[in-house]
Amino acid sequence: MKKSLLLLSFLSLFLVVGCADKKTKRQVVCHDGELKDFGIIGGRTVSKDSRLSKSVIAIITTDFRPEYGETLCTGVLLDENTILTAAHCVSDRKDDQSVKIAFSVAPVCEAFQAGKHELLRLADKFIIHEKYGQLFNKVDDIALIRFKGKAPEGFLPMALATEKVPFTKNQKIYLSGYGKETNYNDKSAGPVRLKVAEVAPYMEANSGDAVMTKNNFSQVMHFDQRNGQGACAGDSGGPALLRTHSGLKVLGIASKVAGINKQFLVQDDVNCTQSVEYSSVYHYRDWIRKNHAHIKAL
Repeated sequence: MKKSLLLLSFLSLFLVVGCADKKTKRQVVCHDGELKDFGIIGGRTVSKDSRLSKSVIAIITTDFRPEYGETLCTGVLLDENTILTAAHCVSDRKDDQSVKIAFSVAPVCEAFQAGKHELLRLADKFIIHEKYGQLFNKVDDIALIRFKGKAPEGFLPMALATEKVPFTKNQKIYLSGYGKETNYNDKSAGPVRLKVAEVAPYMEANSGDAVMTKNNFSQVMHFDQRNGQGACAGDSGGPALLRTHSGLKVLGIASKVAGINKQFLVQDDVNCTQSVEYSSVYHYRDWIRKNHAHIKAL
């Protein structure tokens, strides 16, 4: 399922993580501790002092198929050692030691190239939705990761929106992740810097893959990315956030991009400038609550 054309995990991280390795196909140069011009489409760079930088983290997974190298996803911290993310981010992991968690706004340059191992953690337990990956199942793309040790000092859990939220056409939703800044099929860009973009619910007549999103009650929510901002490859598992009177709350978890005027049927169709699908944490609130308690007890 992780190789689906529509999923948002970035499948060329092996070209980037080894940025000092002469065997890589592309030389990656860090400038002032970060890579320039990478991240979520449009939007703005997240500073190290931002609330988002304390809760949104990078997930690097070694695929069980060596030719696929490593992939990058995004996740959100639920407590001192548990992360909520997308199922497809970890469903094809090589083994239980093949998932690394990076606590940095610039994980490749800061945590890997600079060798700041205090910013890295190894995952040790996973719970993937039991229906994910079943035949014809295109939803239930949600998972939990427990990692060894605790999050570095200063990192904080992000609250989930477990209440019903009716949307309005111009409502501001914030998407955050480490993914590609340009088109899905652009091989020149890579995932490195945490960013945040502003989108609105997709509330027009149904067409293509996208459906109208009036609230967070259903399994999935679609957000409109035609304004040049949004999620792309590498942002899978990252949060869609709503600003409330009590602070930012997670509405959903990034799953895949979707077409508006037509469905994406072949690789060349896939792009990040139409709609994006997020799994609703309100819909999965019981699953999250039950399995969060379970993974803590393992």
